[in-house]
Amino acid sequence: MVEVRDIIKELKKTDITILMSSHLLNEVQEVCDKVAIIDRGTLLTYDSLENLSAGQEVTLTITTLEPVTPPEFEVIKALKCVTSVKRTENNTLILRLSGGAEEQSKLLREILNSGVNVVSYTPQHAAIEDVYLHLVSEGDY
Repeated sequence: MVEVRDIIKELKKTDITILMSSHLLNEVQEVCDKVAIIDRGTLLTYDSLENLSAGQEVTLTITTLEPVTPPEFEVIKALKCVTSVKRTENNTLILRLSGGAEEQSKLLREILNSGVNVVSYTPQHAAIEDVYLHLVSEGDY
């Protein structure tokens, strides 16, 4: 999969259109610019990945070097795009945030600027997965 992903990313740099069919939505999110979501032969949507993901809430897992202190926790909780935050272990937080990649980037920058030593920052699943699940659940036919 890594080799195929790398080949597709290299081909994207040329003036070639690539049609990819996959159920692996994290792979789709990583290599595709535009996405068509089809359910039982019906085209539910076709748009850029950026447009489809806009406005979706994203769930992130953040692991820190040391436990987040109560004041640091409150700073993270108060960040503009954060809709919820909970501590699952001493060094792990689960955040829900609204917005796309730009908001995620700003969030990480603000957390680092607050003095929290982040070890990992990982989406729990692809944002496109939320879009897919929403669209398919709307069309229960």
